[in-house]
Amino acid sequence: MPSGSPLPRHPEEPPGGPSPPAGRRWTGRARGGRLGNLFFAVLARRGALGPARFFIFWVALYFLAAAPAARRASMDLARRLGAGRTRWRRLAFAFRHFFTYGTLLFDRAAILSGHR
Repeated sequence: MPSGSPLPRHPEEPPGGPSPPAGRRWTGRARGGRLGNLFFAVLARRGALGPARFFIFWVALYFLAAAPAARRASMDLARRLGAGRTRWRRLAFAFRHFFTYGTLLFDRAAILSGHR
């Protein structure tokens, strides 16, 4: 597939792309609460990447189990990319997706806190 071309559409997908179910749009609210965000902010300020990745692992598992809409979207992405031919591979893709995103957010917070 040439660079810059869109992903192939799923046969049942509407022409304008998928739309989230009514009432289930992103609100922008964090799910970790103030204490969870404070915990990761303190780790970021101290530059504690190792301990943060340990906790991000568990947060990614939580999202895999407790966020069915996010899990389905990630597994659908795996299917569209051809990265998961079986359900287990799509679940592994979703876990890696959540873990990588969490690590990215943490790294960004650490860099903005002055750590490299």
